[in-house]
Amino acid sequence: MENQDRNSFTIDDSRRPKGKLSTVLWWILTVVSLCGAIAEFPSLASVLLLVFAGIALPVKQLQKFWKAHKMSGKPKGILLIILFAAGIALAPPPEINISIQQGVIAPIEMPHTQTVAFDYTPTNTSIENINCKVADASIASAKVISAGDGQIVCEITPLKAGDTVLICGIGESNSPELPITISTKEMEAAEKAEQERLAAEKAAAEKAEQERLAAEKAAAEKAEQERLAAEKAAAEKAEQERLAAEKAAAERAEQERLAAEKAAAEKAEQERLAAAQAAAQQQDYTKSGAGLVGSVESDKYHDPGCRWAKKIKPENEIWFSSAEDARAQGYIACKVCH
Repeated sequence: MENQDRNSFTIDDSRRPKGKLSTVLWWILTVVSLCGAIAEFPSLASVLLLVFAGIALPVKQLQKFWKAHKMSGKPKGILLIILFAAGIALAPPPEINISIQQGVIAPIEMPHTQTVAFDYTPTNTSIENINCKVADASIASAKVISAGDGQIVCEITPLKAGDTVLICGIGESNSPELPITISTKEMEAAEKAEQERLAAEKAAAEKAEQERLAAEKAAAEKAEQERLAAEKAAAEKAEQERLAAEKAAAERAEQERLAAEKAAAEKAEQERLAAAQAAAQQQDYTKSGAGLVGSVESDKYHDPGCRWAKKIKPENEIWFSSAEDARAQGYIACKVCH
């Protein structure tokens, strides 16, 4: 019975890697997980690491228990990997403590720019999210000028007289509030000088703006006058060109009218002469009795006594000395009178 109890707590070499080195590694992993569970207690990571230690502990009695519940071999290895990785991933970050460095007397009276140091633990904390800030940014400004090895140095620059507090932070962890008082005569004089400078700048800016507006107004008036003068000159020039064009058009129309009247008169004179000549010729042919008459609107020639000849209008009459003369001019004999 005593041998049986002693063997129940021996290492199960049949269900773990062979060799002393593997046994040592299993024990190391178990101890590490137990230490991590204790360090992270109470947390979910602590529970996961405790479960990992209970499954990984290479004791025969526990190995039989897990084997009875079909937790051995590859499934067991996968479960152990998942538990260990989850326990490490879910481990909460170490608490960061930030304190005002010893020797700093609060409240700090600041006539000029000054540096203040803070201590933080653990010293291996990441310094990517370190910041210094002043509660009232209108009274002073702060910035981190150095950080590392457990110390943060902030530079504070006064802006105006007043009371505020300085806070140094790493991520979501903050230091105690450090009171700051800025109320020296130098700061009041600087604030007064700043107010005077701002007033002078404002007056200069207003004067410059007035001068700019006056210059713009004068330039606009000058440009408007030049525009009106240019429009007036253009209008006068256009009017002169219009009158000149109208005069030229009137002269050209008058010339065309006179030319047309002259041409019409010459044509009328020619027609009158032709009519007179035709009338004289008619009288000559009528007296001689040998004349023939035709119409400019037909191609027939007639005897003067023909009924068709009597229908020809006097202005359309054309007389021929003989039938040969009529045929020579393209006329043919009337079938009624010839």
